[in-house]
Amino acid sequence: MIIKTSFRRAGDLGSHLNRSDTNERVEVLAEHCVGVEPDIHSALQLFAAIGNAFGIERSMVHTVIAPSERISGDELAASIAEFRFQYGLKPDHMMIVVRHTKPGRTGRPEHVHIVAPRKHPASGIAIGDSWSRRRDEKIARILEAEFGHPLTSGRFNRSIAGELKTSHPKLARLLLNLEPPAHIAFDRRAQQHAQTCSVDPDEFDRRVYTAWAVTERDGKPFESYSSKAGLSLVQGDKVIMILDERTGFSQPLARLLRREGKRQAKRIEIKEAYLRALYPNLPPLRQARAEALQESDANIQGEVGREFTRAIADAVIAGDARTVKRLRNEKDGYKRRRDEYLEKKATLAAQREAIWAGYRLRNKIRHARIERVLAAGRARRSKIDLKAVFGLAAGGAVLAGFGFGASIAIGSALALVLARRRAAASLVERPAAAIAAVRAERAIDLQATRAASRSLRKAPLNNYNYKQGRNRGIGIG
Repeated sequence: MIIKTSFRRAGDLGSHLNRSDTNERVEVLAEHCVGVEPDIHSALQLFAAIGNAFGIERSMVHTVIAPSERISGDELAASIAEFRFQYGLKPDHMMIVVRHTKPGRTGRPEHVHIVAPRKHPASGIAIGDSWSRRRDEKIARILEAEFGHPLTSGRFNRSIAGELKTSHPKLARLLLNLEPPAHIAFDRRAQQHAQTCSVDPDEFDRRVYTAWAVTERDGKPFESYSSKAGLSLVQGDKVIMILDERTGFSQPLARLLRREGKRQAKRIEIKEAYLRALYPNLPPLRQARAEALQESDANIQGEVGREFTRAIADAVIAGDARTVKRLRNEKDGYKRRRDEYLEKKATLAAQREAIWAGYRLRNKIRHARIERVLAAGRARRSKIDLKAVFGLAAGGAVLAGFGFGASIAIGSALALVLARRRAAASLVERPAAAIAAVRAERAIDLQATRAASRSLRKAPLNNYNYKQGRNRGIGIG
């Protein structure tokens, strides 16, 4: 059984509780609701109003009870009662209970969402948020033992066993004998954030840790190195965060350094109070993230524009009017689709996806230009005569059984292709140098792509790169 409690704003909680595309059935359990009508929208509005009246930003308590096996109605009532007891909810404390049933034969049993206001509207007593993870594990272990479900090993086995030594001595002994769970560096929310930003979180950890270690070794300010690495220090809701300027991915700095230091067997003990004293005036996270994405968007728009300009100039010099027209239409269409998409979805996620679409289009144009330069350089260095090409192609066509007219057409077509390549090759004054330059450029792109494809594998720090964004059907680039 997994129980997870969070203290949060209303946000998109209502749409999540009403979500029908991932749930076969969504039902409000009126018999377990307290003090509210069995309606999700009105209940959340009431809870938000209570929070506003008391001046609380995170005004709601949201708990998910997900058993490993199906439970009966009486067992569900016992689960809710145990939750209320452990979190100290009074009998008249408002609460709404929603049950989600997953579709088909997924093998996943039903789970229950409990939402309550953080403060009691009459007494003003708040539900405490200290040690909520340990309390959730304690509730889950008690219910597993009561329902006969397999015990799940958690992070707080030993401390929970100490608390239950008197009230549940048998359960306490079982908890002490459980194997500790495998260490998970990132919780589900951080993993979803990394996936949204198209970032490998492990490599991000190593990147920040290396920046911190280098500044500690050289005795220089951390921000002087982090800015060169595309990182910014910002102030989160409670702690100081490290922000990736290119993607908007962020993590708590002190926790990241402790986590990565433990992974590398070089512990770094950084206290949050020390960081706050060291960096007292940092910009807010939301403002810094929006500004960083806006700057990244401007940079990629400049790069895309430069690639289009170079490609169009090459086509003009080569006299390829069709390619010039195609590139200009593609440039105008990209700008139009991008502006329409961002106007329709004015969110940071949409801006982030537009940035990735720009990088994909830039790489596409760059690779096509590199291939044209390679072909032009090879044609310039080629010693093959046009007449020889015509004769060989036409003769081969005759031997293959084609008619005289068709053979002449095939020979002329191949000779014309070579002539056009020769004309394009006039752009390349020094073929060997041009080929070497574009091969080096292609090697850099290939190295970046290979580094990006190592999604969840450990890679050398000097080969770090971002995972390429996947085309999710937006159709920008």
